[in-house]
Amino acid sequence: MIEPGELRFLTVVLNSPSISAAARTLHVTQSAVSQRIAKIEKRIGVLLVDRSGRSPILTDEGRLVANGADGILVQLAGLNEQISRRRESIRGDLRVIAPLGFGRFHVAPIVAEFRRMHPEVHVDLRLSDRLGRHPEDSFDVMIFVGELPETNLVKRKLASNRRIACASPEFMSKVVHPRSPEELSQLDFIALYEDDSDGCAWRFTGPDGSSRVNLEPSFSSNDGEVTLAWALKGAGFIIRSEWILSEHLRDGRLVRLIPDYSLPEADVVALFADRNLRARRVQAFGDFIGRHLTNAPWASDVVSPLQVQKRLG
Repeated sequence: MIEPGELRFLTVVLNSPSISAAARTLHVTQSAVSQRIAKIEKRIGVLLVDRSGRSPILTDEGRLVANGADGILVQLAGLNEQISRRRESIRGDLRVIAPLGFGRFHVAPIVAEFRRMHPEVHVDLRLSDRLGRHPEDSFDVMIFVGELPETNLVKRKLASNRRIACASPEFMSKVVHPRSPEELSQLDFIALYEDDSDGCAWRFTGPDGSSRVNLEPSFSSNDGEVTLAWALKGAGFIIRSEWILSEHLRDGRLVRLIPDYSLPEADVVALFADRNLRARRVQAFGDFIGRHLTNAPWASDVVSPLQVQKRLG
């Protein structure tokens, strides 16, 4: 097997009138050219140049290489040019996995905008609340919200996201307002079970340090929309991410409980398999969604770049 670099070298040699002429073209010594020819001939097992006389003569195999080399090198140059263009362009299949609610409200609009800007990308967006069950080879980018389990995937934080305990004003008008995490156990709790997580055991950090509270749910569901609707109707209190609560907290439909205590944050991160990060489309999407979520568009008085674009039309 002749390597591309050897083929370029042989093209010069086999099309030169002499070894010395080839050496001048290649800017090396005549002996260096002869030694490299001999090395190639030994490796491929055929004689390319008969050097027994005063002037080198091409063998049949040498003429075969000389006649075919130019066409092969042109094809190789064309292939390298196509690969280079693909490396610089953004195209191909992009597989994104995201949580159901967050994916619907935040990831889907960003995916649509990314596709509008890069029409040669085909995006497959899958929404699931069982993200831990997707093998690495089934996605290019996974958007994860919450406490991240141990993983070998490359992680990139996209946005901060607090967890907040809250309830409707109607519900709070009927109960004694809790002053500590332990007193939450006296209220009706609405638990959300998603991605096989325990929605009842929570760690709070406050003025007296950290404490862990196990809550007994009065209602539970694996659907985030259901638990939010129950809370808005005054059925109990919930512990949910700020991204889904912010609008209701701003308009007063929900109120925060025990504001002196904080829960573990549920940061929004992008996960990549290391091999997928080499693809230009994956890098571009990671940068794109990062720009839109870095300032946490759900935080108070913060508007995302995508929202600004939509408002300006």
